[in-house]
Amino acid sequence: MQNSNRRSIRLVQISLCLLCQLAFLTAATLHTYAKNGLPQSENFGFGARIDPWGKQVDIALEAASANALHWIGVDFDWSRHWPESNSTLDLTGIDHVMRFAVQHDMAILLSITNAPTWAKSTAGPDPEITAGLVTQFMRLYPKAVKAIELFPAANTEAGWGAPPDPGAYIRLFQATSAVIHDADNGPVLIAAGLVPVSSSISRLDIDDLEFLQQLYDEGAAEIMPVISVRFTELSGDPLAFPREDGDTTLRRYELVRNQMLRNRHNGGHIWVTGFSWPAGDPNKHARALLDAQSERESMENNQSHWLSHALQIMKSQLYLGAAFHDCLNPPAVTGQPSSAQGCLISTDEGKTHIHPALTSVGYMNALAEKQQSLGSNSGLENAANRFDLISFWKAISP
Repeated sequence: MQNSNRRSIRLVQISLCLLCQLAFLTAATLHTYAKNGLPQSENFGFGARIDPWGKQVDIALEAASANALHWIGVDFDWSRHWPESNSTLDLTGIDHVMRFAVQHDMAILLSITNAPTWAKSTAGPDPEITAGLVTQFMRLYPKAVKAIELFPAANTEAGWGAPPDPGAYIRLFQATSAVIHDADNGPVLIAAGLVPVSSSISRLDIDDLEFLQQLYDEGAAEIMPVISVRFTELSGDPLAFPREDGDTTLRRYELVRNQMLRNRHNGGHIWVTGFSWPAGDPNKHARALLDAQSERESMENNQSHWLSHALQIMKSQLYLGAAFHDCLNPPAVTGQPSSAQGCLISTDEGKTHIHPALTSVGYMNALAEKQQSLGSNSGLENAANRFDLISFWKAISP
């Protein structure tokens, strides 16, 4: 009798073990299908921001796909494409990008900017109207839009469309989060798009770290899975130590992370939704005797090296989910914030020019995909792969 009981208990234990293993394998499989950079994925995601109304859109999309970019970032200028409440939402340009992304297994980060007058109050964009816009995009592009960034540069008057207000931003985020929560497989909400304000043009702008702290004071840690930052003007080497004052360096995201940890937001992630190499060329004086063509090649090699190094550093930080180069293609109108000189695709005397940095990114992505395909679904192994920097650096350095 006792032997029979022991056998029964043993069978139950074995069954429980098998069920646990099945659950683990199922979770690991689902984990694998999460797009790189999302909170459900252990893999770093890289993308670039495209101007759907700019130049060489088709070439830019094909180049992004050929170099295995995981994401395409799109700024949706609300005032431009839905200026009046009784007008029709104009998705010309955006629709083409969305369809391409679905066909080529790329994800879209949609950044909503510049709310029209009819969609905001003195406190900023209206929460319910913004939630309605997000619902529209989820209905129109459920397979393409995997993340939505709400009003990047929200700590500035220009980004928020009114004096920055952390409490109002929290209320807008909550209203939008509610409609996403009710949907199946809805996009991830990306918060804030914090920008440094050392060169601010408005006295109403709030320091990025101070604004983040005020968000936490309003309860951000419980509702915001991803905090985003944007670096419009960077200086120095990618390894340059971050400082709260002075020039902005790439590693400023570490200051944001420290703020997150102080507020017990340990499980939160950071996305760098816009960045590029510093303006100019650090080796300019060494190239004084080079001809124009050699000078350009030397400058682009230095920029490629900077970008490769920057991605190497960001990829090693497990709390950094994704990073976006801020200019894939040049804008239609010169003089816009994204300079054609900093774009990955440009025009040179009527000819299309692809920056070698994009090819370096392609090598990086090919190496990462090979590592993932050869490795297992183990979260620990994927985490270890992200710290394998020596082979990574040798593979992608120009």
